[in-house]
Amino acid sequence: MPRKTTLPSVAQLFNEAKRSSATHKKCLRLMQKIRAESEPNEFIKLIIDCLQHALLVFKREAPVERIVRFVIAFTVARDEGDEERVRAL
Repeated sequence: MPRKTTLPSVAQLFNEAKRSSATHKKCLRLMQKIRAESEPNEFIKLIIDCLQHALLVFKREAPVERIVRFVIAFTVARDEGDEERVRAL
């Protein structure tokens, strides 16, 4: 019987990413897995809901800056299969 792994939620990954930049690579991989297993519109809604909380902070705070850097890294990161799809085009 295949073992099913449970992925953390988007909110849990945001909490992890705001604590330390050292966890960003691990969180990026998990976020890509969540994106692959989710419906695109639902995934975007989850991201926006989490990001709105961080963007409501009006002064510079280290956790908020770490979240923004994490979201930037996630949006520019490629999935492992993306390079193969680009080569096929």
